[in-house]
Amino acid sequence: MKNFSKRFVSTTALSLALVFVLSIGVSATSESQGDIGDLLDKVTTMTAAGRDAAAKASDSEAAAPAAQTASAAPAPAEQSMGSAPGIVTGGVINVRTGPGTDHAKVTTVSTGKKVSLLGKANGWYHVSFDGVTGYISGEYIYEGSSLPASSSGVGEQIVANAKKYLGVRYAYGGSSPSGFDCSGLTMYLYKQYGYSLPHTAAGQYNCGRRVSRDSLLPGDLVFFTASGNGGRITHVGIY
Repeated sequence: MKNFSKRFVSTTALSLALVFVLSIGVSATSESQGDIGDLLDKVTTMTAAGRDAAAKASDSEAAAPAAQTASAAPAPAEQSMGSAPGIVTGGVINVRTGPGTDHAKVTTVSTGKKVSLLGKANGWYHVSFDGVTGYISGEYIYEGSSLPASSSGVGEQIVANAKKYLGVRYAYGGSSPSGFDCSGLTMYLYKQYGYSLPHTAAGQYNCGRRVSRDSLLPGDLVFFTASGNGGRITHVGIY
């Protein structure tokens, strides 16, 4: 088995990482039919709208008074930030065409991605990276060129919380206390601390940032690949 670990950094700049490698009550069986991989040589740690209301037409065309047209709310003014440095946090995050969830999705970015901050409006950052421009919720942006020193406090809370589920049965595709698979457990736990993770080990591997084996902290996610499967991620655990 090969071993990869990653750390998620919260919006308050705290680092988490879940590596519990199945002492959390998840069967040591890899997500089998799911995605995970082989982990001995490496450790990669992840420091892990509204809609327009539909106008109702009157059934009585003759007597109906002319409806007044409500004036559209002005778009929020954008505060310019020049091209300040920023870093994406919080997992796999949508980039949208405007400052709000009612705007179309342009692409997605993952925790640790460095972006240029062009402006801020309505709690959303106008960002630029790799030739792409769009908007990301302020909840998932850290202003600065590098993240501050990590704290293991939140990670320790996650580990303590995870221990409550020791003995819970393994259930392929499970993500609740009635039954977990490996990524279902990490997804369930991280969600309680504000992180949105996909429900596959391979998908979670693409979130967060890598740290070395000797830099692992409680709560870091550790990923595994099975020998002979070409390095495909097939399991995730909590450190």
